[in-house]
Amino acid sequence: MDVTNPTSLMNSTEMALSNASPLTYAERIALAVFCVLVAVCGILGNTLVVLAVWLSRRLRTATNVYVVNLSVADMVTCLSVPAYVIALMSWEEWPGNELPCALVAALSMVCVGCSQFTLAGIALNRYVLVTKARDIYITFYSRRNLVISTAITWLIPILAVFLPLAFGVGDLGFDPKYSRCGPKHTESHTYDSIMALILFPIPFGTTVYCYLKIFIFVRRHCNNMVPAAGEQSSSSVAAKNVNNDVITSLGNRTSGNNALNEQCVKQARKRFNRRQHEITKNLFYVVCAFVICLTPYSALLLIPGTDRYVPYAGVLFLLNSALNPAIYAIKHPHFKSVFKAILLMDLAEIPEPVSFLRNANNAPNKPAISSGEI
Repeated sequence: MDVTNPTSLMNSTEMALSNASPLTYAERIALAVFCVLVAVCGILGNTLVVLAVWLSRRLRTATNVYVVNLSVADMVTCLSVPAYVIALMSWEEWPGNELPCALVAALSMVCVGCSQFTLAGIALNRYVLVTKARDIYITFYSRRNLVISTAITWLIPILAVFLPLAFGVGDLGFDPKYSRCGPKHTESHTYDSIMALILFPIPFGTTVYCYLKIFIFVRRHCNNMVPAAGEQSSSSVAAKNVNNDVITSLGNRTSGNNALNEQCVKQARKRFNRRQHEITKNLFYVVCAFVICLTPYSALLLIPGTDRYVPYAGVLFLLNSALNPAIYAIKHPHFKSVFKAILLMDLAEIPEPVSFLRNANNAPNKPAISSGEI
């Protein structure tokens, strides 16, 4: 006679209910389609960024080392989307061996973490570029330091993902609760909390701090752009830290007569105001994209009773990987010109092309246009 323990049956029923996905099948299909669209856009956009830096020597700056690193991380994140689509379309278990799902979960979390720390690295790079002297920037962003700092953007997420697992905290695989490849729901609260606390506040705080300091610096020096007679040296130093274009405008005209005429002052102030406006817009776009895409997911993982909304926040989280190329590349005038040449298959128009392109197209090397970056 088969006797079933009522307590055991009740516990099994409660566990099954707690692991049941809060999404309907129609919702899963909609989320899967949106994930695929985001992934396609992200792969194309990030591939274009990497290709542009490879083909144009003008784009090979210290800042763009981080931009390429960001694009690689985001591209791998987007390439992992097919596994998440399979998970979304699965009801109670992953079809077949669960190991691929666990590996994809670990890889995507590392890449997402790397993406966020790279965003912070870009913010720090801009902060040093704008507010510090040129020799400090060159020393700080030597080739060796660039390699080390780029490696750190990968090392921190790798440790954050794998160290808790090594100590028995959490487990990766198919999570039927959220229909995802990630931390399993039955063991994920502590692990999710660790991920959210390490991969969100640190890069977010760094990004906000750096851009606020840039904004304050620009505002302060904008108000001091018109120097008194005889103050050419100090004004040139201030201008040098902010914009090399302004340096050229001020330095060339003051070397001859020690005073700025009214027309020169107006032109320099106008140029500087354009620079200030550009930095302010970039600050707004970067911070807003970061907050809008990442805050909901990180917050919902820490708030009980929000299971139904976590998959939607996860899709928004993924969207950040497709937005980064638009924010950090498409708005950049030099990236725009290279993008246009690539998309139109007019490689002869790529500014400062690599040697094999220059030889293939018999195109002369176009002179670089100073952008104030190194």
